Amino acid sequence: MMFKLTAAFFPLAFVAIVTIPAAIGNSNSPQTNLPEEEEVVINIEGMTCSACANGVAASLRRVEGVIEAEVSIDPPEARIRFDASETSAEALVEAIEDLGYEADVVES
Repeated sequence: MMFKLTAAFFPLAFVAIVTIPAAIGNSNSPQTNLPEEEEVVINIEGMTCSACANGVAASLRRVEGVIEAEVSIDPPEARIRFDASETSAEALVEAIEDLGYEADVVES
């Protein structure tokens, strides 16, 4: 695959713009490293405040393959989008349980 490098000079900065060929979306070009994106809802028991929810969310975001994690205390659950080729719903439940909470998959 060829890339075209275009450069623009400004008084205080150098900006390089890489243009990707239109063939990227072509069915003849290989599609590699695309995430196998899934979403799961996990019920969490034991959270009592927003600090708990923030801590769970931060821990989930550190799990390899997690794309997005939102945690609420009302209802007490986590909604997580993740790359299924890198992690699983079971691994996400385990990450929550490692923090001392009870967790189980509600919906995937």
